[in-house]
Amino acid sequence: MSVLVRFASGVRSAWSRCEDAVRGMAPGDLLEDELVIGEVESSRFAAMGRLALIRLADAWHTSATGRIVAEWIAACEACAHEVRVQLVCLSVAVAAAVHLLLLATATSWPTPLQWAIPVVAMIGALGVLFRNRLA
Repeated sequence: MSVLVRFASGVRSAWSRCEDAVRGMAPGDLLEDELVIGEVESSRFAAMGRLALIRLADAWHTSATGRIVAEWIAACEACAHEVRVQLVCLSVAVAAAVHLLLLATATSWPTPLQWAIPVVAMIGALGVLFRNRLA
């Protein structure tokens, strides 16, 4: 519990420092943005945020999902532009079809036109995907 109390105290302290910095500035001061940014960046709150982002990035890169996504990105970057466009269109069409399937098997329809967005997305994606084959 004391960790939460210390964390809350640190957040309040950082917030108070930022408020004091903003109040202490003259309205016509040209450096007010830089002063506010400097105060925020030097606060414990910003340091904790940076540390959290670093830890999150490390966890993502060492996770199984992060490795799979990195492999997919590398495979997509190796493809030609046309192939990447086709892959994206195919993904959108499949996602729209799954959404429509879920709507069709749902027990209730919250809105009457809930099917319209996935239908338009699927038609657009299939149109881009097959436009060269139809011509």
